[in-house]
Amino acid sequence: MTQPYDEDPELAAIEAKTVKADSILDKMTPKPKAFARWVVLGYAWDDAIAIDASLIGYCMSEPSSQDQKLLEAAVGVARLVRSKN
Repeated sequence: MTQPYDEDPELAAIEAKTVKADSILDKMTPKPKAFARWVVLGYAWDDAIAIDASLIGYCMSEPSSQDQKLLEAAVGVARLVRSKN
């Protein structure tokens, strides 16, 4: 995740999706938002361990129903879709 992605269009697309998803989280309450950002990154990079770990923290932060809706929308934007090729 920390490598340069300027030359790789696929990595640049993932970065663009995470930025867009992160903007959705701007309306979230602070405590759940800290974990939600990691949830989004986990889904963007298809990292099951990151997803599980961040969701545990997210759930423990007592998110509101509005926070949950925002997280679902952000994950929908950021989720890595693997091609079937």
